[in-house]
Amino acid sequence: VMRDPVERAWSAVNNALKKGVVEAPTIEKIIERARASGTASRSAYADTIRRLEAVFPASQIHYCFFDDLRNRPESLTLSVLSFLGVGPAAVQLPHAVNVVAGSKPIPLEFSREMARDYLPLVGDLCQRFQGPPHKWRARYETLLNGADE
Repeated sequence: VMRDPVERAWSAVNNALKKGVVEAPTIEKIIERARASGTASRSAYADTIRRLEAVFPASQIHYCFFDDLRNRPESLTLSVLSFLGVGPAAVQLPHAVNVVAGSKPIPLEFSREMARDYLPLVGDLCQRFQGPPHKWRARYETLLNGADE
């Protein structure tokens, strides 16, 4: 499951803030935390895909997007069940999916800095997938051209 890298980084930073890992949370410290290798590597999806496909055939891997989990959870669940060869069943899902992720708005300066970092990575995803990565790229380009989100 791939998530918008800027949103993913923001979620990781918020998690670190809750745990008190980031001291004196200035925007500079928050961006520094988001750029830490452990946080950044979790959004390097193209690298992860290459490593997975070096070991497993593509037919054994199901790629999907957090956007679809958030916006169309039943459809995504049916897609996963189909991939697994499980017949369609009555799917009961909770109404909220990772509600905490959307609880604090992402500061514009953070979004711009992370968009600059992640635009090339999202461009790689756009070559392979339809849907969410194209929306992410369009949003990043808008941010980098000086527009507000």
